[in-house]
Amino acid sequence: MEKTKKTTRVAKAAPKEKAEAVLAQSGSASGGKTGKITGLASRVFLRRHHTEKTTLQEQMGQYTFAVAPGANKVMVAEAVRELYGVKPVRVTMVRLPGKEVRRGKQVGRRSDLRKAIVTLKPGTVLPGAEAK
Repeated sequence: MEKTKKTTRVAKAAPKEKAEAVLAQSGSASGGKTGKITGLASRVFLRRHHTEKTTLQEQMGQYTFAVAPGANKVMVAEAVRELYGVKPVRVTMVRLPGKEVRRGKQVGRRSDLRKAIVTLKPGTVLPGAEAK
């Protein structure tokens, strides 16, 4: 006897829904380390990205975050609005490949990083992100 295979069609999800589904499957959410952050922001933001360059950019109203690999610009903008109550002017996404590293004979690779640079209106500061 021959077995017949049943095929089912799955409706294509919108880009936002698709990205949220990828985030849910990848397990790249913050895992409860973010404290009171809930909702979309907890699935999108991993941490603030602090370097000398980003500290200088904060004075110009640009804030940098390390974000989940499946996050997109729309999700980052909504997460900023949800978490800080500020509407961003622009969101730029940057994907950085991980570097190869060595420890003696052992060769490894650092994780890839995805950053989001959020630009706010001039004079707007994220609450809790003031310079110390």
